[in-house]
Amino acid sequence: MRPVQEQRANFALWAVLKSPLMVGTDLRRLSKTALEILTAEEVIAVNQDKLGVAGDLVWKRGPTEASCCGPP
Repeated sequence: MRPVQEQRANFALWAVLKSPLMVGTDLRRLSKTALEILTAEEVIAVNQDKLGVAGDLVWKRGPTEASCCGPP
């Protein structure tokens, strides 16, 4: 199992990129932590905002990057 921070980062990235948020697991066996990550209202709101604009890379230096959401 991946660390919780990695799970949160992956889900947030999917949300920012406007990817379909689907779960491919047995929901009856989902841990409480995983359920909290997958039902985070703030993250889901980013994915489903009315503009429908995906985030974009706005800065990069070496392995460090910064992205934003919304129109330019």
